[in-house]
Parts: sequence; structure tokens; C-alpha cells
Amino acid sequence: MSANKNKLKPDEFSVADLFGSGQYIIPIYQRNYAWGKEEVEQLLQDLMDVAQTNKGDYYYLGSLVVHQCEDGKFEIIDGQQRHTTLCILMAVLKNELRINNEQRINLEFRHRSISDKTLAVLFDKGLKGNVNDEMEPAILAAYKIVKTFLENSQNLKVAYSGST
Repeated sequence: MSANKNKLKPDEFSVADLFGSGQYIIPIYQRNYAWGKEEVEQLLQDLMDVAQTNKGDYYYLGSLVVHQCEDGKFEIIDGQQRHTTLCILMAVLKNELRINNEQRINLEFRHRSISDKTLAVLFDKGLKGNVNDEMEPAILAAYKIVKTFLENSQNLKVAYSGST
């Protein structure tokens, strides 16, 4: 095969596009969710900064490298930490701030049922759900980090002022 036949053209899409279509899978060979406070807050701060200063321009959030499977789902090769954190952010917005109730989680952890269940419970009911010792601790911790970050009145003020 020639190199030209194997060239892939990247697609650019928004976060809304990401969550608006497709189902994404984190395969077993990818590491567990491992972002801590520093990484989660950095992503949130980047999003807040863009909401406040980026007046309609595009912002590069990072790459998501996927392989489309035979069943039409997309297996994530790179970007799983960021995608998972965005799902956690959606769960906090939905359950804690009552924003964006129409979205759905389009991410599943193949062969990691505890991670899958944790994300589903947090998206469905937030911390009011069946939170227990059997939940994935890093995902649960990230939810609490996002919740605390957004509860800070300065952060909320920035988010809302940037969205008007």
C-alpha cells in the first residue's frame, strides 16, 4: 500500500458535536481514569477562559483519536482522560446546576464495569445516586472536584458572563 492510501484526514468538531452523535468506547488496553485535581481543574479553567475571552472563535481543546469498529462505535485510542472529564462535567452541570438536561453520556468503559457504572450513576443522579465504596474512586473524586470548582462563585460568574 502506498502512503497516500493510508493518509487520514482529521475532522474538527465541537464538544456539542462530540456528544451529539456516536458512541465511544474506552478499551481494556487504555489506562483507568487517572486525572487528579490538577488536570481536572486545568481543563475546567481552560474552558472558563475560553467562555470569557473567546468571542466566537474556535478553541483547540485537544485531540481525540478513534477507530471506528464494525458495530459503528468509536474505540478511543487517545483522549480518553479528556473525554471522560467532559462527561463528568456534563453530569455535574445536569445534576448540580440543572443545566443541559437533554445531553446523554456517549462513553462506555469496555471491560471496566465499575467505571461504567460509576459514570452512569453520577450522570443519572449525581451524588444523590447510589454512591458507595464500590464506585470508581478517581471518577467519583473528579465529579467532586468539578462540583467544587463550579460552585465557586467567581467561576460561575465567568462561565455565565462568557455564555451571554
